[in-house]
Amino acid sequence: MKKISLIIIIFICVFVLVGCFENEPKPSDIYNVNGKNEINSVSDSGEIVNNDIKNANLFRGLSINDWEKKIKDYYGEHANEIICKFDESGDFTADVASEFEVFAEFVFNKDSGIAKEKHSGLEIDFINQKVVNTLKDLSNYFTDNISLGIANYTDETEEKIVNAYFNNYASYQSLTRYNLSNNTEYSAKFLIIPKDDSVKFDIYSCIISDDGNVVPDVEIDKDINEPILFYFDDYESITPQYCIILKVNGSEDIIPIVFSGMDGSLNIVGHEAEVIDLSLED
Repeated sequence: MKKISLIIIIFICVFVLVGCFENEPKPSDIYNVNGKNEINSVSDSGEIVNNDIKNANLFRGLSINDWEKKIKDYYGEHANEIICKFDESGDFTADVASEFEVFAEFVFNKDSGIAKEKHSGLEIDFINQKVVNTLKDLSNYFTDNISLGIANYTDETEEKIVNAYFNNYASYQSLTRYNLSNNTEYSAKFLIIPKDDSVKFDIYSCIISDDGNVVPDVEIDKDINEPILFYFDDYESITPQYCIILKVNGSEDIIPIVFSGMDGSLNIVGHEAEVIDLSLED
């Protein structure tokens, strides 16, 4: 009788153990990525459930967490919440929200990794933290040795500037602004465009030496190699307050930002071989 009871007990134990092994999820179940933005895992009760795969599913070698950090680095405090995921069609997307609303919805190019905003058309390279495809094709302006374009504009001509040189308004809005003006409504406003990545420039305040030469004084920024907006006071001054140090192929040239005393237009006399005036009339 004791032997029979012992056999029954052993049989029950074996039965329970076999059941446990059968119900235990296999590694292939736990890590079975479904191709979108979920992965199978195990709940406290042992049930296989779907969770976010932020650290498992990759887009161009980076996890969803990595992409969200990249986008956060770009937007800084302006972004309260960033949600990256694969949508139903398999496209990698990102929604960027402030405290109150979603203000950007991106779809990423599978080949280049560039993110394009659905509504504005703005394209951003979050890996290198910069806007891309900002400008229209301006090769007709940058002929021969022309390396830098400068446009003086006002609130009235801003729309013309955007339409003439930019792919969309969002690209224009994305430019870095150097605002040294106390009142931007009446300030001198400039768009400065380098020909390509090989061209760099510095911005300095400047003084005029006793012999009449422009001398860089206080550095504003240096080694800039992208289009920028530059604002400062004293509109239509014929005495330069600021200058650009243009750097091309190892050579440097000091270009004062100054207006003509004749008609108030941008004065690039002496620098026509390397600088083009992109200003547009009202």
